[in-house]
Amino acid sequence: MVDVWYPAEPSNAVPAEYLDLGAYEKALGADGFQSFFREASESLKQGVKNHASAAVPYARSAQQSPVLIFSPGGGMVREVYATQLEDLASHGYVVAAISHPYDAIVTVFPDGRQIAYSEKRWPMTPSVEGEANLNQLKWHASDIRFVLDELTRENLGSSSTLPFAGHLDLSHVGAFCHSFGGIAAAHACQLRPAFQGLPKRRRHRGKEAFVTG
Repeated sequence: MVDVWYPAEPSNAVPAEYLDLGAYEKALGADGFQSFFREASESLKQGVKNHASAAVPYARSAQQSPVLIFSPGGGMVREVYATQLEDLASHGYVVAAISHPYDAIVTVFPDGRQIAYSEKRWPMTPSVEGEANLNQLKWHASDIRFVLDELTRENLGSSSTLPFAGHLDLSHVGAFCHSFGGIAAAHACQLRPAFQGLPKRRRHRGKEAFVTG
């Protein structure tokens, strides 16, 4: 499940939901919702202001946007990073944020389908400190590569109705992340030549992309 954030034309459209509160409460149950979101749960129920709107026109002034693909930390869902993602979009990036099925606490699809976190999906994490679960790592990196492939297809497709189609600068592609997603983004760089890893906090003007954890 992916949300794409992009620079947009100024609009009076109604802001998009921060997350689908009803769907997450239904999927997790009242106690599960409280347990996962903890101190943020009450704020979410009262309503969190979002500065993004859904399906509004792409910003004419942006022309071409570099592409970033975001992988959350273990168990997390993409929506909780909305502040960082919309800030990047406001600086001209197109950001595709993933909720990884079977790893996110629950992945909720627009048609109502749900995929809950499943520890049975992953083998036991090796006991060596710092060693990643290689099965899970491969799955996450494959998700990142799949999203890039789909964005490329939509960008080149003449029949695409997505607002950002035709505006993606695929010579500037990056993967960034949080926690376990950082390992996945680095692994995606190893597997896909379109990604080129750079050290943290380094500014760059070339064709390579960057990874940060």
